[in-house]
Amino acid sequence: MNRQDTIKKLIENLEHVIKYPTMYMGRATWDAVNIFIYGFSCAYGAMGVPLTLDIRRQATNSRGWEFTSIRGADQMREQGLSEEQIVQELLLIEIKILELVAGRLEA
Repeated sequence: MNRQDTIKKLIENLEHVIKYPTMYMGRATWDAVNIFIYGFSCAYGAMGVPLTLDIRRQATNSRGWEFTSIRGADQMREQGLSEEQIVQELLLIEIKILELVAGRLEA
């Protein structure tokens, strides 16, 4: 499987997680999604997906959030997002990250 196919599969998996977060994390909370994303990010490296801090920053900013070490949870809470909405938003940021990586691989 080439990297583009790998990224496509990772995006499909994340889309499924968005639909059924408790199936993957038990509870849809910031703590649970943070651990999940950390594991998923480790998988990026193992699968040869070139992820940089700049890509993570760009993806976060493109979703309207300031890039921080705690994945913007405080900002999201200040905007009134529920824990479930924060989980969804953080997973959407991960999808955006993969889309940006895919775009750079095509260039």
